[in-house]
Amino acid sequence: LRDEVSELDYVVLSPEWLGTHVLGNLLSAEFLSHCRINGCYSIDDFAPIYPEIADPADLLRILDTLQLCAPTDSDSEAEFEFPAFNVLDPPKDIWQRDRPTYVYGGVRVLPMRGMERSLQSTFPRIQVALRRSMHDFQDPMDADLMQWNSCSKMSSGQMEALVRLHGDAVEIQVRGPCEIATSCFYFLEDITNLVEQTAQEVAPGISLERHFLSPKHLREHFSNPAVYAPETIMAMQQAESLTIRNNQEGDELFTDVVCFGSRDVAALLTLGIDVGVAQLQLASRCELAALLDPSDAMGRDWSILAVKLNLTDQLPEVDSTGQSLSRTDQLLAEWALQCPETATVGRLCTVLE
Repeated sequence: LRDEVSELDYVVLSPEWLGTHVLGNLLSAEFLSHCRINGCYSIDDFAPIYPEIADPADLLRILDTLQLCAPTDSDSEAEFEFPAFNVLDPPKDIWQRDRPTYVYGGVRVLPMRGMERSLQSTFPRIQVALRRSMHDFQDPMDADLMQWNSCSKMSSGQMEALVRLHGDAVEIQVRGPCEIATSCFYFLEDITNLVEQTAQEVAPGISLERHFLSPKHLREHFSNPAVYAPETIMAMQQAESLTIRNNQEGDELFTDVVCFGSRDVAALLTLGIDVGVAQLQLASRCELAALLDPSDAMGRDWSILAVKLNLTDQLPEVDSTGQSLSRTDQLLAEWALQCPETATVGRLCTVLE
């Protein structure tokens, strides 16, 4: 095991002991029934659990390396937090209605079909990552993190973020004064990236979607805010519209939904339709390959895609590779090489319609 932070390597001489005696015991129903309800253990608190271990701090560092826990203080290893043990419910006033002039924004990170419940079991790992992220703040006194069962609240200066499970999704809400709307955007983006990166560490290749929440409904504290699905946002971009319609038939400005109303962010934003196909994630490429690689009686497969992309000259070469390589993926790679300026996601969507 390698601790990337301290750059230390741990050699486990008996993996069965670590997996069964340590991890198996810590995650057993019996231990969970009498563990500390806030999930926090000092080294002295942890020592009686494994009295045969001379230095319990070493074991805690190994569990930290396995991302089962994290130190609560960046400057000390006096106490470790185990989010998987935390059974405390968040307080009812966790997100008070006393910020009507703030800008609001939020997303739901949702697994695609087939992996619906994966983020529920991943959430304690996300909370460990959130705790670790607190160590990266330039001024730790300016940031705070409180965590409960399936819910976390982080603050940075005047900005606040609420991270919680919502069914099969992880919901992230951010709010802050309108004069720092740009900072709110990057705060939300950082937390969303942390959630997605953690999910991909646990389940490599997982496909995730971002569903944006209605800022108007968030400001008014709707219990079920309207949602903007990815396909709705893509359709709005292809129509070159400034407004977007949510799943409750309401319209809002795209810049309000995605950018917290910040013109500075909007000026730097790369729209989804303008992303190059060379930047498509592996999961998206695999899904396209699964749809288009098999021969279709009506011609709706990789060969007609080649015709529509003006890549008919590449058909014999691509066809000769057989089943060892995805023909769809080869076509997209060739298209990106030949037409880097026009080989975009938006153009691909138009071709596939």
